[in-house]
Amino acid sequence: MAVPEPIFELTNLKKLKFSVKYGIDCVVSPKIGHVHQLQELEIVGTFAHYLPDEIGELSPLEKLKINCLYLKKLPESIGKLQNLKELRCYGWDNGTSILYFLSQLTSLQLLNLASLGTGHIPEFLFEMPFLQTLRFDSDAPQAEIEGLKKALPNREVRKFRKESVCGFP
Repeated sequence: MAVPEPIFELTNLKKLKFSVKYGIDCVVSPKIGHVHQLQELEIVGTFAHYLPDEIGELSPLEKLKINCLYLKKLPESIGKLQNLKELRCYGWDNGTSILYFLSQLTSLQLLNLASLGTGHIPEFLFEMPFLQTLRFDSDAPQAEIEGLKKALPNREVRKFRKESVCGFP
């Protein structure tokens, strides 16, 4: 199932939410890049395996929420969204080494990575002093979490429990 094409002709649209019922595969078209005034984008409950690189063309985008269980990776073009203030990613558990481009988002104030998974806290998180709030779920050693809190002083750095992920804190 594809998102209806006429949506992408609404070039002055400010807020868009894709919400697909459980069990339906949905494809987000590369034409998403045509919605040049979009400030908020929410992609929830889709079985999308990828998101188009054209998301990076949404330069006015300030809020991006992604909840896709089968997403293989985030497009690197998200690193071009210089007006992005909030990024919330849920339901995705495919490692974080490919997220280095998030450190380019210098306007980012809130980063919520619900599925950092096991292992170590990625290095790029230590290089994001512009963040005001960082929330994540990880099995990283407590010493690394404390180190991250020191690297981001006077910021909210919070590890949340897996149970709270479903409730979208």
